[in-house]
Formats: sequence, structure tokens, C-alpha cells
Amino acid sequence: MRNAIVVGFLMLLSWVSWAQTCTITASGGWSSRVCNETGLAPGAGNTIVINPGVTVTSNSNNQVLHTGNVIIFGTLDINHNNVVLNGNLTIENGGELDLTDGNLSLGTSANCGYTVLVKTGGLIDIGTTGSDRLIICGVVITRGGGGCGTYPTGSLPYCEPTGGFTGPLNLDETGDAGRTFTWVGTTSNWTTASNWSPTRTTLTTEDILIFNATGAIKNVTNVPTQTVGRIQVTGNSAYTFTDTSPRVLTLTNTNSVVGPAIQIDNGSSLSVGNAGNALSLNLPTNGFGEIGGQLNLINGNFNISSATLTLHSSASPLARVGGQVTVNASTVLNFGNASFTGGPTIVLPNDIFVASPITISGLTINRTNGVTLGNQAITVNTTTTHTLGNLNTNAAGSIRYSTSATSPVESANSHIVGVAEMALRAVGTGAIDFLGFSMSAGANNIGSMTIVRRTGPTGINTFNTNQSIASTWNVTISGAEPAGGRNLVFRWLPAFDNVTSSINRFQSYIFNSGPGWTALGPLANLTATTPLRQTAAAATTRLNDTFTVTDETQVLPVDLLYFTARVVKEGIKAEWATSKEEGFDYFVVEHSIDGINFSEIGKLTSAGYNTNTKVEYSYLHQNPMNSINYYRLKAMDLDGSYEYFGPIAQSFNGEKQIQLYPNPVSDGYLNVQLNFNPSEDSRLTILNMHGIEVLNVLNVDVQNKFEANNLSKGLYLLRYSSRDFTETKKFIVR
Repeated sequence: MRNAIVVGFLMLLSWVSWAQTCTITASGGWSSRVCNETGLAPGAGNTIVINPGVTVTSNSNNQVLHTGNVIIFGTLDINHNNVVLNGNLTIENGGELDLTDGNLSLGTSANCGYTVLVKTGGLIDIGTTGSDRLIICGVVITRGGGGCGTYPTGSLPYCEPTGGFTGPLNLDETGDAGRTFTWVGTTSNWTTASNWSPTRTTLTTEDILIFNATGAIKNVTNVPTQTVGRIQVTGNSAYTFTDTSPRVLTLTNTNSVVGPAIQIDNGSSLSVGNAGNALSLNLPTNGFGEIGGQLNLINGNFNISSATLTLHSSASPLARVGGQVTVNASTVLNFGNASFTGGPTIVLPNDIFVASPITISGLTINRTNGVTLGNQAITVNTTTTHTLGNLNTNAAGSIRYSTSATSPVESANSHIVGVAEMALRAVGTGAIDFLGFSMSAGANNIGSMTIVRRTGPTGINTFNTNQSIASTWNVTISGAEPAGGRNLVFRWLPAFDNVTSSINRFQSYIFNSGPGWTALGPLANLTATTPLRQTAAAATTRLNDTFTVTDETQVLPVDLLYFTARVVKEGIKAEWATSKEEGFDYFVVEHSIDGINFSEIGKLTSAGYNTNTKVEYSYLHQNPMNSINYYRLKAMDLDGSYEYFGPIAQSFNGEKQIQLYPNPVSDGYLNVQLNFNPSEDSRLTILNMHGIEVLNVLNVDVQNKFEANNLSKGLYLLRYSSRDFTETKKFIVR
């Protein structure tokens, strides 16, 4: 009598690797079968599908059936010895692998990695004779001689000698029988065997645990520390796992045919841990997980070190209350994949990772609406793959590239919006091309360099009403500035054009540590416009700075070379120079004694509206304060727009002076300005030509203004008096 292995539901067909399909629709020997699609014999690498009702038999001993995967809806009858199949084998509902008069090997001990996956209603029928066997990568599974099977390290650990295999089954290269159990949850206790279907009495490290809508109670309690193969939450179900003391669930499955070690399908969720006790989940090394619903870490960590995690479908596949995610430098994060590109933007919660910044191996973006990082930076050691959707970052949650990482290849369909950083890496006399910042080699050793690129709204620089492209580069070097110069080229995606147009001429700019932006090189046409915009090379002898680009409709009207102030015999002299003036009208010089409130003290016209040569300016402030004086420039354009440069500060310690203006008084007001701070006992007195007091002011300030309409025309004296200083000035009222 034959022992049957009837196997229950394991998983969907989505993990079967499909190449070109060859469907066999007629019964007969394998060697004479043809593909329904082509009319030809099956080719190596094809996925062979045996249709329902079709029986295909082996032809001879030592026959190599196929190199590729085989899916059985009908029957594959192996009635010869030493038959070989180099591929994965899937037995669907109603399908049968008949091994009653022969044996089948999947690969050899030197060629492993194959899996026999049997689904609900599938059947593996192994005979009882010694030659009837299934061999996976050299590991023999038999049903003869009492039926427990033989392994290189001992007997099959999960066999049942009298009844054969009685549960769902997955056979992989280890020969283990990992069984599938579905939670039915008549009570909440995980350890109650009858809460599983079939009854879970014998535990294995490869058990597959399914949590779906059939569970009557979905708050699973008393979760133990346990090692299982994989966990799947599906069927639009919401489950919680809690424990009575800190526990750990360790997952072991690394076989992609079987499926992810943890799988939470879209519409489903799993919450783990409670306020009092942590429950942690560990993915296996080289394993992988897929979360399309949500994993909520109430208390406990999700360890994905040296594993791959794919997040997809929902906006919040990861959530947390007190738990966090642990990664390492071998972790790979995928946001979406070819099968799951839809859904809203994924948003990672703040503080989701145990450490910040985290370091991982690689990262992939492959979902239409992209992903937004939280407040933790991610450092990538190899590459970020941009296929579909944007990676939205911020100052705290930036994307960083280590010294071993390559510059991301971005496109119109997928790029970084926000902050991206190249970590400090040695450049020396060499060139660098990273994140759209390209620098030529040079004679001077500049040491190491970091690049921080800001794109999108944070990358826009505004000069009054003028704006740059939506890309800015902050560069830092560890060595000396390149006295011999370096040529710079800037590249950006059309998505970051902002207000500029690629048909115009463009100007590169350096902030030059302020107070204004300085042009690098001349206005010039772009040297490339697709797929990236690219500027003409511009030379600089300064790299520790900020750089950006704009077009000729947005260029600064004035490039300021310097703005300084110094003490001279007559007062304080402000001096500045420009290297370019376009559409420029005049400068207003403004003064302040507190650095906050400024007033106009002078005006200088431009050198000629449009110049591209160095122009020097100066203004003498003849009555500065005997303290710190602040100055700024207001550059007025012909169109009425303006920008400020400064402020700058200069101390002055000269003679105390009192200035009256206007003198003669003709507009009804007299201004009295002191170049020092008056003492508390100070007073201002106005006397007529006969020495009679006509006005007395006790609250004296640096700036004073008096109404003179009540004064008759004639000569007057203004007297300032205090305990340490007295001065008298004449003025005329007309």
C-alpha cells in the first residue's frame, strides 16, 4: 500500500520564478512532450506546466527531465530510477508526484537550492520499496523500511512512521518537513494546540504559521519565545501578539520559493508586545520580509540585520509606540517592488530605528508615490536604486552615502527631494562627481570633501524676487583651498528648474561666505539639457562654500566683491566694490546704532547700469557714534526691486560732537544728533539772540527732533549740558 503525503495550503504562486511558460496538454512520455505555446519540445529554463488531467511519465533510468521549474496540476509519474530534475517543483491542488516505482533527484549535493512546494490538495505518493524515494540536493527521503527517512545527520525529525506525513509540507534542500498551521483561535492562547489547524502538537523550526480571517480570536496571548519558519498575516485581518514576559519570535525561512519569513499583506496588520512586556521579531540572516499592511511595534524590536525588508502598498507599513527596528550594514530596504508599485506615499515614523543615523547596505525606491523619511538619517554603503517614485528627505532624515557608496542615478520618474549627503571621502588632487556636483582634478591637494545637496523647496535661494534653481550644494574640504583653481560643473534634473528655462543662458554662483552671491564664470548656455541639465565649467579657488545656479532672467543685479568700514580722521569710511552690475540703479547707505533699526545716511548712483568690470565705491560718515556703528547697503534695481548687503560693524572713539540739521531750518523741524549716548542729567536748551531761554528739554536722546514753527526768524543757540560735557551750536530759523 502506498503512503500518501497530502499537503495543505502553503502560499500563493507569486514566489514561483516564471520564465517562458511551456504548457503540456497531452499525456505521454516526457521525451515526446511538446509545448502547447510553441509546438516544440520544452527548452532549458522554461517553466513547465502539466495541465489538469494530463499524466507525464519518465522514459528511462538516468533520464534528465528538465533544467527549470515544473508546476504540476496533473500527474508526474516517475517509474524509473535515478531520474533528475534541476529546478523547483510545485504541486498544485489536484496535482500528484507519483514515486511508487522510481526515484527523483532535485539537483545534487553540489548543486543545491531547490524546493518541493506542495499546496492544498496536492499529493506526493512515495512507495514502500527501498528504491522509492525523493532526493533533494543529495538528501534522501524514503518511505520504505518503516518509513522515517534517513538524513546525513540522523532520521527525519518530523516523520510519523505509522501514518506518513499528515500535515502541510514544504521540502527544501535540508530535507526538513516544514508544516503549515492556520490560527483558528477558539481561545487566545498561542500554546494551546487546538487553536491551530491542524492541531499543532509537534513544533518545528520551519513551521509556517498563517493568521487570516478564520481566527475567531485575533488577540493572541501567551506568545512564547519560539523559532518558526515564517509568519503570514492575511485576509484583511488585524492581529495582536502579546506575552507575559519579554519574548522573542525567531524566523528561519530564507527560501524565496516558500515566501518571506514575515509577510503582512495589504489590508492586514500585526501589533506586537504590550506596555509591560516586549515581544521582538527576528528575521533570519539572508532572509527577507514583506509588509504591505502594517507592523505596529508596541513594545519590542524588529530585527532585520543582514536581511531584506520590502515595504509596500500602505502609507504606514511600519508603526511604533515603544518598539523600534534594528538594522546593520548588511540590511537592504526596499520601498515597493515590481509587484507592488501602487499605494500612497510611504511615511516612515520618527524614531523608528534603534540608532540614528542607521547604516544599511542598499535601498530601492520602486513605488509610484515614493517614500518620505522620518527624523532619522539613512546611510547607504552600496547603492540606492531609483526605479519609480521619489525619496523625500529632510535635514534630520537625510539620505547619506558612505565612502563605499556610488552616486545615485536619478531620473524624472524617481529622484531625491530634500537633503542628500556624500560623506567625507578623500579627493586630494583628483576629481569628484557626486550628487550633481562635478569638480575637475587639479594640482593642489584639497584633502577630503563632503557634499550636501538640497533639492526641491529647500534648494531654492531667493535674491529679492529672483530665484535660483531648486538645487543647492554645500561643500566642505579638509585641506587648503585650491590656489591653482578647480573647474566646477553642476547638474540637475528638469524637475528642479524652478523658475528658470533651459533655453536661456545660465550663471553659476558661490555664496563666498556672504554678504552676497558672487558669480562663477560668465553667463553661458547649458552644455546639456537632457536627461540632466548641465552648466558650462566655471573656475573657482574657493570650495568651502555654498553653490547654486540660475538663468539670465533671475541673475543678481550686483555681484559684491567686498563691503568694509574703517576709522579715518574725518569719521568712518564705508568701502565696497562690485564685479558686475546688471539693471542696477543706485546704492543707499544705511546706519544704525543698535544693528536693528536703520536709517538712510547717503545715496550713491551706479557706475553705468550694466557693467562687468570691477567698480569701487566709498562713503564717509562724518558724525559716527562714539560706540559701535552698524552699516548696510541697499542695492536698488531699475525695476524697483532691491537687496541688502551687510550689516557690518565698526567701533568709533572720537571727540563728542553735536550735529544740527537742517541749518538753516526751513521745514519747521530741527534735528539734533549726538555721536554719543547722553548721560541721565543731560539737557538741551534753545536760547534766542538775547540769551533768553525759549525751550528746555530734559529727556535727551541720541536722535532728537524739535518743532521750530513757534520760533521767530533769526539766530538761535542750542546748548547741550551735562556734568561732564557742555557744547553750544548756532542755527538759523528762516
